[in-house]
Amino acid sequence: MHKSPQTARAMLAAIDQMDTGVIVADADGAIVFVNAAAARIHGVADLGVPVERYGPTYHLYTEAGQPYPSEQLPLARAVMRGESVIDERWRIRRPDGTEILATGSARAVTDDDGVRIGAVLTLRDDSDRQTAALLEQERNALARQMQEAFAQSPQSTVIYDATGKPLAVNQAFERLWGVAMADVPPTYSVLTDPQLEAAGVMPMLRRAFGLDGARTVDGEGESVLLPPVRYEMDAATARSMTLWTQAHVYPVRDAAGAIVRVVLTHDDVTSRRNADVARERNAGLQALTVALSQAATITDVCDAIMTHAPTILGAVGMIVARRSADGTLLELMCASHLTDDVRDAWARFPADAEAPLARVAASGEPVFLESRDDIARQFPHLLGTYETVGHHANVVLPLTHRGNVDAVLGAAFDAPQQFDEDFRAIADTLGRLCAQALERARLFEAERDARHAAEQANRAKGV
Repeated sequence: MHKSPQTARAMLAAIDQMDTGVIVADADGAIVFVNAAAARIHGVADLGVPVERYGPTYHLYTEAGQPYPSEQLPLARAVMRGESVIDERWRIRRPDGTEILATGSARAVTDDDGVRIGAVLTLRDDSDRQTAALLEQERNALARQMQEAFAQSPQSTVIYDATGKPLAVNQAFERLWGVAMADVPPTYSVLTDPQLEAAGVMPMLRRAFGLDGARTVDGEGESVLLPPVRYEMDAATARSMTLWTQAHVYPVRDAAGAIVRVVLTHDDVTSRRNADVARERNAGLQALTVALSQAATITDVCDAIMTHAPTILGAVGMIVARRSADGTLLELMCASHLTDDVRDAWARFPADAEAPLARVAASGEPVFLESRDDIARQFPHLLGTYETVGHHANVVLPLTHRGNVDAVLGAAFDAPQQFDEDFRAIADTLGRLCAQALERARLFEAERDARHAAEQANRAKGV
């Protein structure tokens, strides 16, 4: 079927205006047509070379950068051997020295009798696509490097989503806490962690997540450095581990400034914290000893206890109660960190009440309640009171003189505790100091009252 000259010209014009490069060669390999796109790809206005001179003229290379033999080019293979080549890739170095990556397909052209009369090559400039692919490879390589850096970082690190759910922990975290991601309950969120809430750091943590209106010039959230926090891992997982850590929390934002991840890094400050606590305890004991030695009244003793005992024990509140004259009641002498209604309710209560203070007063043995679980097991009816005042742990010590429990001393804590042997030894020392001071103050007051009574009697005789 023959096309009219007008139709042929229209077809050539259409091909010439295509964005895809087109090169046509005759049966002898001479290039007989090159459209504008193909010339642009080669950086020239006219190729003007036979197929066998195409490679040497335009300095063609394989995709890997090796010289590309002319006889292996897609158009040459189609002309000479009748092969069909699909999406072959090669590099073209243009006359101006620039280089592109081309992708081309070639096939032989036959007449109505099947005789090969030439070949046609279509090609496109894939340099941008290659650049995008290389960038993607670089991004993937960088992502792998960052992942390895995260995994191998010596600093314990957790990554959370925007709701506080942990997504990943690194090897340092696993070494520090003895747990892996698989050990974390699926319902856990750092934003509802009761220990962090009890430690008073939740408002700061929420700011890092962009909650409560926290914003910076970059967008939602802000980086925060939490104070040292005592944390028991067994409260969140089945593994028992208690540490003091200090955390740096910072948000990761998307291009619009919205938080997509939050990163938390831990520093183990247990040793430093223990050293600080030891220093504080020793200083507190010295200060308490001085204050008690100068106390002339029971009120002075109570003031000294309320001032120095919290530092010694790391407590948030203290309470001292003594037996009533007939021994049937316990009466508060002084207390801190109690709500007014709780203080009023426990101002005087039966000495045989089922309560820690009464139990210690009756038995003469200290009580150590390390968590609300301990409280719930031993004093379930008082759990609501502990929750009301925000106490998570409790210590009650007998203040004994000559074998008799004259008073009891209680300490309250706003987070779960582990009362080790060192703590219990210090608590015992504190109890003995306070008991001696109360007895000495009682004797001072009794002597003063007796002297005052004698003076009153002498004045009465002289009237």
